Amino acid sequence: MTEEELQTEASRILKALLVRRQLKHAELVDALSRVGVNESVSSIKGKLHRGTFSFAWMLACCKALGLSKITLDDSM
Repeated sequence: MTEEELQTEASRILKALLVRRQLKHAELVDALSRVGVNESVSSIKGKLHRGTFSFAWMLACCKALGLSKITLDDSM
């Protein structure tokens, strides 16, 4: 996979998590602030649109959403 494809996939995964939990970007901002990460709605929208965020930021989002396990598809 190319880097661009991986960025798109990472963004898709995080967007799907938000949809499944019926959360809006503003609610992710609040959840992230509770784990010590300060973001704005516009910065989150930009990161998700571009897919340019670090794995550490992805982990912070997962922690903020209360996820304890991440499973990647073996077909990668």
